[in-house]
Amino acid sequence: MENTYQTGVIMHEIDPDGDMILTLKNPCAPFAVWHEDDATPLPTSLDLSSQEPQGSDLNCSDEIIGLAPTSSAVTYRISSRHLSSASERSRKMRHQWEQKRESDGYFHISVEDWDSEALLAILNIIHLRNRQVPHEVSLEMLSKLAVIVDYFEFHEAVEVFSKTWIADLQGSLPTSYCRDLILWMWISHVFHEEDILKTVICTAVRHSLGWMEDLGLPIPEHIISQVDDRRREAAVQLVDGLRALKEGLQYGTKACSYECQCRFLGALIKGLDHFHVFDSTFEPLLGCGLTEVIKSTRQLRIPARSGRSSCDCTMNNLTYPFLGKVENDLRRLA
Repeated sequence: MENTYQTGVIMHEIDPDGDMILTLKNPCAPFAVWHEDDATPLPTSLDLSSQEPQGSDLNCSDEIIGLAPTSSAVTYRISSRHLSSASERSRKMRHQWEQKRESDGYFHISVEDWDSEALLAILNIIHLRNRQVPHEVSLEMLSKLAVIVDYFEFHEAVEVFSKTWIADLQGSLPTSYCRDLILWMWISHVFHEEDILKTVICTAVRHSLGWMEDLGLPIPEHIISQVDDRRREAAVQLVDGLRALKEGLQYGTKACSYECQCRFLGALIKGLDHFHVFDSTFEPLLGCGLTEVIKSTRQLRIPARSGRSSCDCTMNNLTYPFLGKVENDLRRLA
């Protein structure tokens, strides 16, 4: 049921007899913004997992400091009993709400920047209005639902629905580093989908171009660090192997002859120059994906041998000792 609660404010009556008014300020703010041209993001310096969402206040209805004026808001008439029984966190907050009953007879709490439809769906679940809950949601909406579930700690209360939503979507997990991959990382963390989380972490390590982004989502720092650390370890291992091969070809300790050394050395330098592999002033493979470098190394164009000379030298034989180890380490991540 929906009607106007006050000028410019939409009112959802989740429970017509409810004793609480939840106000969503600045509804549907920009969410998880992705910058396509940001190939090498800086590392996250804050542990957002230990912080409250900015501007959210479950204790009272005081004005939020620094909140930009807005002409619209969405309010929900709900039951404080249903809200407090849905999670341990909201149960602990109940006594603070009860001290803040206002002159209109309602308890008032406020949140900010969330998606109004996502909040409506979660509140319908909490109030057992299951017929009002969507059976299917988009990846975008599931990510927004996860923000609210994580904040209120409604994991168990929404589990039946979240399992169905995830099952419908997980057949199309991204295979490259993109915004959807980060959304899946967030979703799998919130809903404790460990297999999906391992898969997307592995994909991020293989395909990210630099430091891991969190898109403003409260992804725990240990997950971000896991991606960054494993990617850098693999990048250093890969670059060290390529540089050692270059030196071996240059100084005569690799390949069977001077001719083979020249063939492979030239192909190596020319074929991988754009990755800055052999420039020690660059952070190892910052700006390119590990999988891309491995694939380019395997596909290097080697000049043909001269005359009728023959040998067993191949680029695969020369690179296998370190490429094989890097690839095996990456496979173990999944």
